[in-house]
Amino acid sequence: MLYEKLPLWKRDEYKGADENQTPTITVFSLKGRKSRPAVIIFPGGGYDHLAPGEGETVAMQFLSQGLQAFIVHYSVAPNTHPQPLMDASRAVCMVRDDCERWRVDPNQIAVIGFSAGAHLATSLCTNYMDSCLQTIPGMAKDKNRPNLLISCYGVITAGEYAHKGSFSALFGGDEKRYNELS
Repeated sequence: MLYEKLPLWKRDEYKGADENQTPTITVFSLKGRKSRPAVIIFPGGGYDHLAPGEGETVAMQFLSQGLQAFIVHYSVAPNTHPQPLMDASRAVCMVRDDCERWRVDPNQIAVIGFSAGAHLATSLCTNYMDSCLQTIPGMAKDKNRPNLLISCYGVITAGEYAHKGSFSALFGGDEKRYNELS
């Protein structure tokens, strides 16, 4: 198995509010010659931290089923929208760019997220053409578009039943931005 932990951004490319955070992608790639489907994992954590139990354990389960697995440690508070979405987009692009090295079928890339991570994965699947994502270095049309979404207990509403803490962290407590979604 190949294991690597790589930064998502070069130092001069990262636009997050907290420059001490370093968004990364952790690669778990099975050896062999054939390309395999891949799953990119976005742990939950309410956009203010990343839940440790929703990363490596999940990756090992997918590996045991013959898929390549990637864990994204995306930007959280004090970083706000759109930085986590940009991190997610960049992660999908990186997997596609290095599909040969990591033995990934570029047409079989799934994203899975848990709670706020499910919100992030779903946001990427529905907003992959957003103008803020077109500024990412190396972005090409649809390169950041996942082929499949797995959403696990996702934060999917900003209305009455919302997990308000997730949206507060995502928008930095900016009630105006949050209320536009409600």
